[in-house]
Amino acid sequence: MQQTRIIKPFEFPCGLKIKNRLVLAPMSTNNGTVEGGFSAEDVEFILKRGKGFGMIILGSHSVSPTGNAFERGWNIYNQANGPVLAKLVEKLHQKKTKVILQIYHAGRLAQPAFIGGKQPLAPSRIPANRKFASYPKEMTEDEIQQIIKDFQVACETAIELGFDGVELHGANTYLLQQFYSTHSNKREDEWGGNSKKRMKFLMEVIHACASRIKEKAERPFVLGYRFSPEEIELPGIRMADTKLLLRELTKLPLDYVHVSLNDYRKISQDGQNIIDELNQVIPPSIPFIGCGKIQTAEEASKVAELVPLLSVGNVTLTDPKWAQKILRGEDDIQLSIDIKDRKKLAIPLHLWEDMCKVPLMYFNQAIHKEVEK
Repeated sequence: MQQTRIIKPFEFPCGLKIKNRLVLAPMSTNNGTVEGGFSAEDVEFILKRGKGFGMIILGSHSVSPTGNAFERGWNIYNQANGPVLAKLVEKLHQKKTKVILQIYHAGRLAQPAFIGGKQPLAPSRIPANRKFASYPKEMTEDEIQQIIKDFQVACETAIELGFDGVELHGANTYLLQQFYSTHSNKREDEWGGNSKKRMKFLMEVIHACASRIKEKAERPFVLGYRFSPEEIELPGIRMADTKLLLRELTKLPLDYVHVSLNDYRKISQDGQNIIDELNQVIPPSIPFIGCGKIQTAEEASKVAELVPLLSVGNVTLTDPKWAQKILRGEDDIQLSIDIKDRKKLAIPLHLWEDMCKVPLMYFNQAIHKEVEK
């Protein structure tokens, strides 16, 4: 199948150019170093499956010691982690691949064990609907301003390390999303209440990062925003809320918006295809990255007709050559693997252990019983 649209170069509003429309989605391995940096396995993981992509987004780097969502997660606030990231960016640049750093704060999804035994921070003192959740501390004005600054500093660090941009992680119910959601934000001050006030925190973060980029970046540098279109919580974010948010986000100096979606065919709670609904409010001037269970060349081609850019993650776990095959129009995508394939596929140990907990998703049917032992 000829991938005429996918293979075309693309230029973001800031002027950054990428060689094709394929994006390696941000993935977390929970396999970082003690300091919260990329381990040797993490580096190999990215280099193994990054070939062919026009752009790679390195996932979930916390901007603050209070914001870690993973036991062995990554962070950008520890200077010791910089050299490995800079070297990885350099290697990817040698392949003409652009690299974006995803930055986040977990908010109430941070666990005390991962943040030095402290109480998680959140817009309001409402625990998440998670088994591991604890009662968070409602953020003070000083704490809000500090985290806005933390995002800004993280953005500057990414510039210094040679990245081509940052993606603000406003999805998966992390802190940026928590401020917008009526489930997690019950504040009655300027940071909560109506939709405009609930947007204020994420808007301030965007403006702070855009300001630092304008001040410090001497090359085209992307500022992107990732969002989840709906929440399962009641009350919570619905498509009407997301459309309202996107109408405001796309007025800001963003270079793209990136949906977080597990299937590009997914239907919203009001009965419409989510990507179709989002296309109704995202203007052509703001690039839209679509995603969600894109596996075959046919599916990639189909999604490329809906959005200018598409991101994939899971399928590269089983087939690290996915991007190269798609660009060639090949259909022999490997969708399942053998229990003995970890080292061959360069999958970090802790990520592999997580994959083994859902054997039907990744492993050959004949070995499910062995995986489950």
